[in-house]
Amino acid sequence: MVAPGHHSGGSTAAPDLTVGVVSIYAGKEAVRAYVATEAAKGRDHVADLIKSDRDAILAASEGLSREETHFQPGADQFSMTQVLEHLDLSMTRSVDRIRSLSSGAPSTYNGPAARRGGLPDEPPENFAAARQIFLDGTNAVLAVIEAADSAAGLDRTADHGEFGPWNWLEWGVYSHHVHTNDHIGQAQALRKEIESRRR
Repeated sequence: MVAPGHHSGGSTAAPDLTVGVVSIYAGKEAVRAYVATEAAKGRDHVADLIKSDRDAILAASEGLSREETHFQPGADQFSMTQVLEHLDLSMTRSVDRIRSLSSGAPSTYNGPAARRGGLPDEPPENFAAARQIFLDGTNAVLAVIEAADSAAGLDRTADHGEFGPWNWLEWGVYSHHVHTNDHIGQAQALRKEIESRRR
């Protein structure tokens, strides 16, 4: 499935940390340069980026009817439920990776590999459950990042299949900011379409 208007967007809260976020489709060099720049600003900055994007996804997905959560602009495009289910797929893997790398150890995750545009084989029971998994998973990632020694483990990396090796701070920027931000654009476009149909 593809994203309707898969573009950057974000929270309206100040400061707006989503302005100028690189798209995952901008190419390897652009993505790596952006991730490196943001990670170099430190642990607290990375955590703020993740919080801003978490809140933007939650804002775009709140207050929807059951029918609206399953609305798809096209047969090959995500619904709001599927946006959340897709984001949820990375949570367990990401918590393990960031915790391991930030402590100087290799990742021990042995679950399913990431799939671009992937959806779970066994989806959550309903939209509310998918939304809660997103919230809990993002908060778990934040807890690991905020508890880590900001200067430790930065020389240990794990490979991304498309973009190459990243340390734990860079993984935080990519997985929970760059990737999430593309889906913020998707969720906000869905929200706009849903609200237009209410009139």
